[in-house]
Amino acid sequence: MSSKEYNRKYYQEHQEQRRLDAKKWYEENKDKLNKEELKDYHAAYYKANRDKWPRRTREQQDQYNATRRDKYASDLEYQKQQKAAAKAWQDAHPQKRKANRIKKFGITLEEFNQIMQKQGSCCAICGYSDQSNKKFFPMVDHDHVSGKVRGLLCSNCNQAIGKFKDDITIIESAISYLRRNGNG
Repeated sequence: MSSKEYNRKYYQEHQEQRRLDAKKWYEENKDKLNKEELKDYHAAYYKANRDKWPRRTREQQDQYNATRRDKYASDLEYQKQQKAAAKAWQDAHPQKRKANRIKKFGITLEEFNQIMQKQGSCCAICGYSDQSNKKFFPMVDHDHVSGKVRGLLCSNCNQAIGKFKDDITIIESAISYLRRNGNG
């Protein structure tokens, strides 16, 4: 038996006892613990002892990623497995998926739902409200300079604002053009 196998077996056999010992220690010392001091202590300890937690170097990580991409590109069976696994996760965790997608805008799922409710569950510009196609509505509209979320739009309205470069004078010029030519 290798040392790795032995360690795994020992860990599994003594897992409950280790959990009980840790709980007992915590109960005896919880009033002495200062969470901020512990956080600082752990950060300093990790910094001083990085060699105890080996990480891949940047080159190793790049090589690993390249190998994975090559395998994905060349092995159709592997590609199907990865797509099926991703689809299964997305179907099992729709709220987590949405939360991950809106995280880049700096809002939580609760804030997203509040904005949606405030807008009456429809596009803030045209009033489109069919949510059956998540790739079309709702989209998070944000200011590209400040990053501030402005509202939720359908894909058409979001792209239109983007194509007008978020510039009010261009949008007013487009409105004026439509009015001059009998469409307004």
